[in-house]
Amino acid sequence: MAVWVVCTSFKWSQNQLETGWYFITPNSPTTITFEDLDSHENYTVERVPIISISDIKSVKLTEEKIPGLPKMAKLNIHLTKPGRKKWNAALREMSNKGISAVFVFENVVYCQQTVIGKVSSNVSASIVDHDLNAPKLKIICASISKALTLNGR
Repeated sequence: MAVWVVCTSFKWSQNQLETGWYFITPNSPTTITFEDLDSHENYTVERVPIISISDIKSVKLTEEKIPGLPKMAKLNIHLTKPGRKKWNAALREMSNKGISAVFVFENVVYCQQTVIGKVSSNVSASIVDHDLNAPKLKIICASISKALTLNGR
C-alpha cells in the first residue's frame, strides 16, 4: 500500500468545518466548496468529517526519514477503536473509488491524502511536513492535545 500525502494550504471564509479528515467529493447540497489560495482551483468536501476530534486518542509529533529524502516532520494521529474502523473504511473507499481526503484545521486544509494500492489495517492517520521545524504541525498538535485534555483523554 502507498499513501500519498500532499501538504498545502487552502482557506475559505464562508464555511466553518471542525478539525478532522474530509472526503473530496463532487458538488452536492451536502458539500462545501473552497478555493486553493495558490492555484485558484475549487475543491469540494463533505460537510461531515470522516475523522473528528472525538475519534482521536492522542497525537505525537515525530521525525520521518524516508530513504533518499531529507528528514520530515510527522504528526501521528492515533485513533480510538471507532476512529480506526472509520479510518480503515475511508482508506478502502479512497483506494476502491480513487477519491482523496483532506485534513482541515481551523478552517484551513493542510493536507490531501490519496491511497494507491491495497489497504492494510491502520491504527493512525498522519500528516507529513517537509519543513522539519513544522510550525504548522506544532500548532495543530498542541491544539488537538488541548482539546483531548479538555475531553478527558
